[in-house]
Amino acid sequence: MKTAQPFCSNQLACRYSDLKELGTEAAVKAAGKCRQQGKEYVVQDGDIIYFKFNVTSAKK
Repeated sequence: MKTAQPFCSNQLACRYSDLKELGTEAAVKAAGKCRQQGKEYVVQDGDIIYFKFNVTSAKK
């Protein structure tokens, strides 16, 4: 049996079925179907995950 492992501190999760029904990512977000998840979230079958992270460039 596999155990769930936390993998990211901050992500936005949407369902594929909602994307298929509404047609665009913007429509899914506008309908309030995307949800903010924390690092303890266990990904479900059919989830689309947008990982959020900061990328900083070296100062010149």
